[in-house]
Amino acid sequence: MFSKNNKKMIAERSAKRTLKYGLVKLNVGLASVLLATGLTFAGGQAASADTVTTNTEAQTTEVAPGQNDATTEATQTENQGLTKETATESLKDDKATQDKAQGEVTEATKNVEDATTVRNDAKDVEASAQKDLDASLQAKKDIPAATDKVKEDSAALDNARDDVDKAQDNTEVAREAENTAVANENAAQEKVDAQQKTVDDLKPAADQATAAQNTAKAADDIVSDQAAIQKDTEDEANLQQVVKEAQTTVNNLVETARQAAETETQAVDALKKAKEAEAAAQTNVGAAQTALKDATAQADKDKAALEEAQKAGDAARATVKGWENKIAQWQQFLVDEKDTSSSEHLNNLKKGIAAMKVRLGQAQDAVAEAQKAIDSALDVYGASRAKQTKAEETLTKANAALAIAKMSTAAAQTKEKAAAKSNAEAQAALEAGKAALEKSQAELASVQDKLAADKDKLAAEIKLSTMT
Repeated sequence: MFSKNNKKMIAERSAKRTLKYGLVKLNVGLASVLLATGLTFAGGQAASADTVTTNTEAQTTEVAPGQNDATTEATQTENQGLTKETATESLKDDKATQDKAQGEVTEATKNVEDATTVRNDAKDVEASAQKDLDASLQAKKDIPAATDKVKEDSAALDNARDDVDKAQDNTEVAREAENTAVANENAAQEKVDAQQKTVDDLKPAADQATAAQNTAKAADDIVSDQAAIQKDTEDEANLQQVVKEAQTTVNNLVETARQAAETETQAVDALKKAKEAEAAAQTNVGAAQTALKDATAQADKDKAALEEAQKAGDAARATVKGWENKIAQWQQFLVDEKDTSSSEHLNNLKKGIAAMKVRLGQAQDAVAEAQKAIDSALDVYGASRAKQTKAEETLTKANAALAIAKMSTAAAQTKEKAAAKSNAEAQAALEAGKAALEKSQAELASVQDKLAADKDKLAAEIKLSTMT
């Protein structure tokens, strides 16, 4: 990196450069491969050598014009290979080696095993050479990326040099500012020294003024403390009265709460009794309903018996009526046939009439018995109706008592709720009164503490003023 004003460096980097090329040297591994190949030909008594063609490429690195010679260098990568001329020379050497090997057939035959070993080693060397060749090819592929990296580093170096030049310029400006600041600081120090001297000269007078101010302030503080003590005393008296009133209020609220709790307890007891009375009235209603039901059933039963007796009486009277009609008919026959009928026929009529009168008497007796049964059934039915009426009256009274009991229960519930509400309100008022009392007591304690502190402060200031 260099400054953009460095004309010499710009000219050197902008100058036209000449590209340089060179032959790549043989690799030791490749030479070993060629030597091993020749020995293999000698060991196998080959008649002639094949033409060996090796493709090689000369790898050169071009130096880009305009780059800094001090920071970048032309990168040359060696590629593993041979040129055509080198391959021709190698073939000549192989032929000479072959001719020499033919003259030494006997010795080569004895060393067949050694040649075989050398051949195996040559294969290993060939494999190593192939690896080196692959590595060289990979290096050739990495050349563009390396070149780009060099260019990036060169640009970064240029920027760094620009920053250095700027820093140098800024350093000069900073030095001038520092000198100016030092001069200003010295001038300010001189002013401070002068002001300090003035302060030192005025210090005795200032001390006297301060003492006078302290004395006046002490007198003012004493007066202020006395006023504060007077105010604290008045506040204490007022708060004591407030506390006293709050205590009286709390005592009254305690009594009110007690009475409210007692009233609630009485209301609960009354509600309990009202519910018990309602339950008893409900039981009486149930019993009256049962009695009325039984009396009604009995009355219905007696009424049915009365109706049966009346039906029997009606039947008996109908029988009497029938016999009376029949007897009257026969008597009429007797009167009508008295002169025309025989005495025997008339006697038969009389006998028939007498027999029917007997049956009539029996029927009349049956009517009398039926009437007795009717009278008895009437009496029983009348008694059942009386019981039914009494049961109805009892049920009516029981229903009236139940209604009254329900009204009493409702009234007791209303009173109990009112008493519970009053008790809750009384308890809340009591708690509020206690809180107000505690607050007043706390304020009184605070004022008393402040009064004591103000008295101690006043005594200390008076003592200090007498000492001075």
